[in-house]
Amino acid sequence: MLLAILAVAGVLLTWPSHHGGPSPAVVASPASIRYAENASKVIFGMTPKQVRQLVGKPVKVVGSCWQYPLYVVNGPRGKKFITADRLCFYEGHYSIEHFWLNGHWGDPPTRITLPG
Repeated sequence: MLLAILAVAGVLLTWPSHHGGPSPAVVASPASIRYAENASKVIFGMTPKQVRQLVGKPVKVVGSCWQYPLYVVNGPRGKKFITADRLCFYEGHYSIEHFWLNGHWGDPPTRITLPG
């Protein structure tokens, strides 16, 4: 997977950013590789400390959301997509995910309702 990320990163270096999304100038940084390798292990309800231990420090904080660096995902038929995530916390727990995919922040965000 690491080689695939690095290979695609060499090709997908720049294009115009839309809707205030992250700049796709850097795709294969150590932070993006760590995030891509561990993003699927982040689960709703985790504390900020647990999230940071798993995927590392965010590159940006937007309100109660942590934005992580761009990374490459494999889509259907071998197509590559560049994406970024914002993990948002409510009452000290991870509860909402926003994703940025090919120039647009996804709507609506994925969210859960915490019990209690």
